[in-house]
Amino acid sequence: MSQGAQSNQRQMSVLELLGTSTEFLRERGVQEPRLDAELLIGEVLGLDRLGLYLQHDRQVETAERDRFRELIRRRLSGEPVAYILGRKEFYGLEFEVGPAVLVPRPETEVLVDCLLKLLAEQKLERPLIAEVGAGSGAICVSLAHSLPGAQLVATEISPEALEFASRNAVRHNVAEHIELLQSDVLERVAGPLDAVISNPPYIAEHELAALPADVRDHEPHAALIAGPDGLELIQRLVEQAAPLLRPGGVLCFEIGAGQLDRVTGIITGHGGYDAPRAAKDLAGHHRVVIAHREN
Repeated sequence: MSQGAQSNQRQMSVLELLGTSTEFLRERGVQEPRLDAELLIGEVLGLDRLGLYLQHDRQVETAERDRFRELIRRRLSGEPVAYILGRKEFYGLEFEVGPAVLVPRPETEVLVDCLLKLLAEQKLERPLIAEVGAGSGAICVSLAHSLPGAQLVATEISPEALEFASRNAVRHNVAEHIELLQSDVLERVAGPLDAVISNPPYIAEHELAALPADVRDHEPHAALIAGPDGLELIQRLVEQAAPLLRPGGVLCFEIGAGQLDRVTGIITGHGGYDAPRAAKDLAGHHRVVIAHREN
């Protein structure tokens, strides 16, 4: 979709526009050009991805193309597609998102999977779970949706993020199961808890420049960066969770690439936990660390 093609007003079908826009995005270094083109065209036409192909020969009107070009312009400026659309799917649910919260990512679904499995093994009918760093509410809402008997308290330091989490809890009819607190880590949370879960910031300050532009320039740095080594929030999480967890309760959190050994050292050095273990994501990277409170 070159500049010349953009000014060409001949009618195009959905399939033609999808092809030209995909190539246009690919030439400009967008990481997932086909997916982005599908989502943005679908937004304009009111179609999901399947609908685009079922209506592949539909002619795209001039006004629709003009709106689509504006969305493409925003994408090329680095704005994440999720922010353009105002929504992102996570764990089979759709979440409202915006620049005040991180975009939920598929790899974080492994974190939810891990905790659900651990709680199922313990056969708890009404587990009490705390989440640190609620953001959009993707994790706590997904847990509440999957565990109708659970009660959750979710902390978040950003009042703007708490508004997103609150709206998403209402959207999925789990607001009565989630208490949202403006709190730094677990400072305002009382125990005993059956589990603590978190996708904390774990990127080191010096790594910021190497992040993809859409993450670096648009997503909230406070939810990404955790000091010189990326472990400041994890250190505090490990320390604050221990006295709040019941014996046998579990701490379950996401980590970054290459952090497993250092995080294991933080947990064993603190004491009060059984030997931690790790779970891998679909790419084979150690993604989640699990540590049980000593009995």
